[in-house]
Amino acid sequence: MSYVRYNQNNQIVNPQPVSNTVTLYSGNEGFPTLSYKIWNGNYIARNFNNTIRTPSNYQRYNTNNTPVIPSSYQRHDYNNQPIQS
Repeated sequence: MSYVRYNQNNQIVNPQPVSNTVTLYSGNEGFPTLSYKIWNGNYIARNFNNTIRTPSNYQRYNTNNTPVIPSSYQRHDYNNQPIQS
């Protein structure tokens, strides 16, 4: 079933939102193929002054606003002691 956008008078609006179909799992990972639609195909990210901006990757910052560099994964045992590989 497709999503249809209406205005306040219950009239179909033009243009309708753009959707992109996303497929998870190709079928050989042991899970069934799952497809769904994302309805933000015509989303445009904007700055505070309404100019178009390019979204960037998420960067975590600590309390003094310096970037936090993620550490490598360290596996632990049930006593929370690091496991040496």
